[in-house]
Amino acid sequence: MGTFERIRTLSPWILTAFAVIFILFMALADADLGGLSSATNNPQTMTIATVNGDEVKYIDYEKNVTQEVENRRQQNPDAPLDDKQIRNQMWTTMIDGQLVEQYSKKVGAFVTDEVVAYELLNNPPDFMKQRFTDSAGNFQSQTYVELLTDPQTFYTQRAPDMDPAEKQKALKQFRDEINMITAYLKDQKQQQLLTKAVTTSTGIVSKTFARQTYIDENTTSDVTFIQLPAASISDDQIKITDEELKAYYEKNKARFKQDATRKLKYASFRIEPSSQDTASIVKKQNLLSSLLNSAPDSTSRDSIFSEKIRDFNGSSVEYTIVNDIEPRLAQFVMNMKKGDIRGPIKASDGTYFIRIDDVRTGTNKVVKASHILINFDNNKDSAKAEATRILKEAKSGKNFAELATKYTKDPSGAANGGDLGFFGKGQMVPEFEAAAFGAKVGDIVGPVETSFGYHIIKVDDSKSEEYKYSFIKLTPKTSGITKNQTIRDAVSFKKQLEDGENIDSLATKLGILVQETGPITKNTPTLTSQYLTDITFRAEKGDVLEPLELDNYGYIVAVVSDVQMKGTAPFEAVTEDIRARVRNKKALEVQMKNAKDIYNKVKGSGDLAAAAAANPTINVKTATAVSNNGTIPGGGRDYFFTNAVSKAPLNTIGEPIMGQNSVYIAQVTNRNQPSKEQIKTALPAFIEQLKAKYSREAYYLWLNKVKKDAEIEDFRYKQYKSY
Repeated sequence: MGTFERIRTLSPWILTAFAVIFILFMALADADLGGLSSATNNPQTMTIATVNGDEVKYIDYEKNVTQEVENRRQQNPDAPLDDKQIRNQMWTTMIDGQLVEQYSKKVGAFVTDEVVAYELLNNPPDFMKQRFTDSAGNFQSQTYVELLTDPQTFYTQRAPDMDPAEKQKALKQFRDEINMITAYLKDQKQQQLLTKAVTTSTGIVSKTFARQTYIDENTTSDVTFIQLPAASISDDQIKITDEELKAYYEKNKARFKQDATRKLKYASFRIEPSSQDTASIVKKQNLLSSLLNSAPDSTSRDSIFSEKIRDFNGSSVEYTIVNDIEPRLAQFVMNMKKGDIRGPIKASDGTYFIRIDDVRTGTNKVVKASHILINFDNNKDSAKAEATRILKEAKSGKNFAELATKYTKDPSGAANGGDLGFFGKGQMVPEFEAAAFGAKVGDIVGPVETSFGYHIIKVDDSKSEEYKYSFIKLTPKTSGITKNQTIRDAVSFKKQLEDGENIDSLATKLGILVQETGPITKNTPTLTSQYLTDITFRAEKGDVLEPLELDNYGYIVAVVSDVQMKGTAPFEAVTEDIRARVRNKKALEVQMKNAKDIYNKVKGSGDLAAAAAANPTINVKTATAVSNNGTIPGGGRDYFFTNAVSKAPLNTIGEPIMGQNSVYIAQVTNRNQPSKEQIKTALPAFIEQLKAKYSREAYYLWLNKVKKDAEIEDFRYKQYKSY
């Protein structure tokens, strides 16, 4: 019997012993924590959170964050790391893990260290197996077990001449990997057990229910309809009294339950370069311009540019096709020759000096094009006729950019004359790409049909050159003196508030903008900062918070302007919400009366579109492939409408439908639904899909409720200001 097979048959007490030894090895190897002595600030004892009384240790949090950072760097060394995002993600993971562990113990679904050790020995993850698999595809189980159970001896025997420092490095790397793998296995097993525990009832899906759900999800209807929106009813047609608003509030108080909330009024003191800071950059710019302009020849200019690239921390870019160059530079680069130096070039983010180091013909062609988009709007024939008419205008010599501004339905295109800039193959939908790359510079082609609508395309340019270039970017930087003055201004503002000044009047006097947040809930970042939320919830109404530096805001000084406790929101806080609800209800009632008048005129005609055509004030719409999912193609969302359409008889003008925000009159003209054979074939797999879906949903609904009901104390604010 081989070693691996013997381990499989180990008695429980031996497995327990192995687990203890294994965990001890990990713990001892992690014990090098340096000289930490103060009990109150000792990372080993500091608590960063409590979850229902159980502590989450600072040291565990920091280790997990560090490990996650290292993992991401190994996976993609060049990708930028967002420390704040990583820390927040790890925080959520650890809090969720604590809740899962607590509930698992409660229901007896807890995964012990012995189970994890057994799983690691008997069923290692595939990526671990691969590292112990020989060229013939055989898993070297004995080698794997030796390394896992006694890494010190393994390295001593297999690599006796290994440098001690390298050996310790290898052991540490192995230990870190095993820590990560055991944590992964434990979490995986834990979630499997817990998912089973909390989703037992949701895993039961009857055949009848699944069959009807499959039919509903795979049935579509083509429908002609009239839509009468509540929003089109003017205010003078509706009367709303204060008594009605209060009556609605009393009747629907359950709708206005709220969590505890806060509001802040805050002033921002932005950290921006001062006039002195800007003057320093202007001085550098003038010096470089003077040196380049006074150079006697191109060789001297090139030498000066190379010297100043070093002095001013410039950058060099390898061969790049024009559509991959930053747009602010591309317009200059593509019109320069090898050896050309250009600058100063003013841009929104600074001043540039550019040198073309080389130009070569590349293999990838890019084109620059403009377009005019005409949406289908549920009538492709009409859209194509409109596109054809505009194409004729464009080919007649009219300014294409002006036509795009006037006609295009592309929101960004209207602002820039339809200009799409340069693009390469694979960046546009196939039909658009084929037309643009198949045309010559100056050609206007179309209408080209894509999933977005019909396009008229003008090819403005075509290039295959690749540019190697260098540039110097001069940007005013905020000096330490300027930043310190900003901090002093914020501190002074805070002191004046504490001395009794009103934030609005003080800001007006100083010419500073004051803003107010919406309602802040306890677990939602404020101005991108969870720290700000946490200190806000520890303050009282009227308290002035310490100046805080935030990305994109500079330093803010805030006053707690409103405090609402958990419970039913007061009438005053939800009056406008109630007014909107009551208005919508009354407007729908007006539209229902209008719809009934229309219905009585058209119900016997058999053709809604033809009957409504006699009245030019009625707008008849069509929608194809409408599913019972709340989405009306080209008409927003309304579950009442799609549900009624899914059940309506064919070719019958139905009675008015009261929707969420509109009243409808509809006629279903066609319906596609699965055959009995299709249903029979698809049903077994569909039942399993539903089981998996409902189990996932039940697990996350359970986790969210457990988290909401838990007593979670967050002490990160004591250690960090940025999270």
